[in-house]
Amino acid sequence: MIPDHLLPLGDEEFSVWRRFCLRSAGMPFDWVADPQIVRQPLFLEALTWQHLEVAELAQRRVADGRPMKRDLSRTLASYRSRYCVKNDSIGFFGPTAWGRWTDGDTVVPEQGSVTRGQVFFEMWAVQAVGRALAERHDLHDWTVPQVASAVAPGPGGVHLGDGSFLSLSESGQRVLGAVDGFRTVSDVAAVLDDGTADAARVVTEIRKLQAMGVLTRGFFIPQAQHPERRLAMQLARVADPVRRQAAQDELTSLVRARDRVAAAVGDPAAVASALEALHERFTAIALESSRRHDGRYYAGRTVVYEECRADTVPELGAELRADVAPALGLLLQSARWFSVEIARGYRSLVGELLAREPDRSAAGYPLPRLLAQLAPTFQDSTTGPTGAATRELRRRWTEILAPQPMTGPVTYSSQELRDKVLTAFPATAPGWPTARWHSPDLMLAAASPEDLRDGRWLAVLGEVHPTINSLDQLCFSWSHPDQAGLRRDIDSDMPKRIVPLYSMTDGLVNSRTGPPEAYHSPGYTYLGVSSEQSYAPPRADVVAAGALRVHREAGRLIVRSVVDDFEADLIEVLDDYLALAAFNRFGLLAPSPYQPRIQIDRVVVSRERWQLPFTEFAEFAQARLATVVSHVRQVAAGRGLPDVAFWVVAGEAKPIYVDLRDDTLIDTLWAKLRRGRQRDPGGSVSITEMLPGPDQLWLRDSQGRGYTAEFRLTCVDSQQYRGENGE
Repeated sequence: MIPDHLLPLGDEEFSVWRRFCLRSAGMPFDWVADPQIVRQPLFLEALTWQHLEVAELAQRRVADGRPMKRDLSRTLASYRSRYCVKNDSIGFFGPTAWGRWTDGDTVVPEQGSVTRGQVFFEMWAVQAVGRALAERHDLHDWTVPQVASAVAPGPGGVHLGDGSFLSLSESGQRVLGAVDGFRTVSDVAAVLDDGTADAARVVTEIRKLQAMGVLTRGFFIPQAQHPERRLAMQLARVADPVRRQAAQDELTSLVRARDRVAAAVGDPAAVASALEALHERFTAIALESSRRHDGRYYAGRTVVYEECRADTVPELGAELRADVAPALGLLLQSARWFSVEIARGYRSLVGELLAREPDRSAAGYPLPRLLAQLAPTFQDSTTGPTGAATRELRRRWTEILAPQPMTGPVTYSSQELRDKVLTAFPATAPGWPTARWHSPDLMLAAASPEDLRDGRWLAVLGEVHPTINSLDQLCFSWSHPDQAGLRRDIDSDMPKRIVPLYSMTDGLVNSRTGPPEAYHSPGYTYLGVSSEQSYAPPRADVVAAGALRVHREAGRLIVRSVVDDFEADLIEVLDDYLALAAFNRFGLLAPSPYQPRIQIDRVVVSRERWQLPFTEFAEFAQARLATVVSHVRQVAAGRGLPDVAFWVVAGEAKPIYVDLRDDTLIDTLWAKLRRGRQRDPGGSVSITEMLPGPDQLWLRDSQGRGYTAEFRLTCVDSQQYRGENGE
């Protein structure tokens, strides 16, 4: 019997959450072909939010009646393709909506209105403000020092975050004993000012422990929807009324500037004015730029962002679910195997690392040292165990599907592939606890809402994010219609797991996406790995990595603490790291110059794809636009490429939409090709057909205009992780 929040996919080996998230583009698809889109208020406002300077420059050109410069035209083309073609989850140009699977018919309403005005601070911006206020008003004595999450106190000292032991003086140990996670620096000094040590000496000892990484320093701002409230609560602890009021006044002025931005939404000029004022206020307070990380994805480049919910509640019916379930089941089986293969690879790699240092391993290998050695394989998952598992996954799927070069679309039934898939991917349980979860994106190609409702559709597999629940991120979870229900669903799937307490300042964590997940369950065990404080919920178990040692016993890898009775399987401890390495690596086919469209039942699992080396394109130093356009079209025609497709240039993080009938979109592509060739002359570009195509966009607004859209699903393995010898 499966839990109420799940529905079976076929034979019940895998299930799917009843709730899913609908992601769509924020603007009609046909706007992507409009070279004058900058005159559209909606586009102009979106551009203002993301790049105020570009918006102002484009407006001046329009007002003066001057043509756009070539580089500006390329920039605007990139934004129009993003807002009109990319299924996103940010602001009104990527609103989220929650739908559900039902046992009835498919119901797809119009693209609903978008709820606006939810404007939030970026975490990094509030962190910068906190640092500046602490320095400017000398608030350090009223910050709350805590034992760093990776540090484990022990007899006579502490186990540091790198696994080494630091002996502490008697005064240092007394300070450590007085730090309780609530007392401020001045409180600790007052408690220990008993005649044997005056307050000034206690503060000096605290500063020493902070410098050594034993205690945290400053205000702590974790990932949260309202980070400014976290800072405000900490400012309220400042005992000096003059300093407290001065700091609070500055923060309040910033919040008011943010609120004026929220009040301006819907009016591009008003938004621009409010954002300029906010940025000026931020810079005056934080003494740093209001922009950062230009060109990076998910980087939180500006001070605030807007979240929007679309008032659309699609319902996908039982017949549709039954039609896609068998194909999804085959993919999920291979995703299960993928996790097992990655776990096996990491066990082997860790065994090799321990064998290289037998003296260190004899007493237990320090977990922090192991994590540091494994970190490159987590961050660059094209190498190491994940890279090897990815290549083998693709090789086996290629062997099963056996696409022949230069053939047309290939269609299989799930029934004829089932035995082959089970033989190629023979896993019977996930490779680690959270590998129960997989998050595929599913698109539906249908010419109209009526066609979709009446069953005239073709399903198209988008990205598959294995081993994670991608809906457990702030960018999605904030808009869920039943917050308590969402937490219950997660707890039902995953009542126990080990989760790292990530650093909030090292660049890995941003304001909206994982890691960490949005929901911090009190049932989890939290692994302290940073020099910052814990953000685990009250009463949750927290273990410091500094005290953990890896042991090899009877062929198994076990992690134990030297200060308490904590013990766990190594793969359980590495769980979240393995998921981060795996979640963007799933794929079906090995790279080749050409791959036909492949369909299983009614699901296209691999779209038609081409791969061209950079050498197929000429090297023009300063090519005129007409020359570039003619050349790219000539290459495309010679390869039989479609007019409309997504191009991925080697070295670029994301695909770009290209319409070969649009000169500026071609020029935008050319700029990326030129940069790609400079980075790697031997690189290539891959081209994937746009499916659903422009005439297959079922999501319509009240004016009948089509929008691209996808459903983000959460699928759950019926089996639990069984340990090293149980997969």
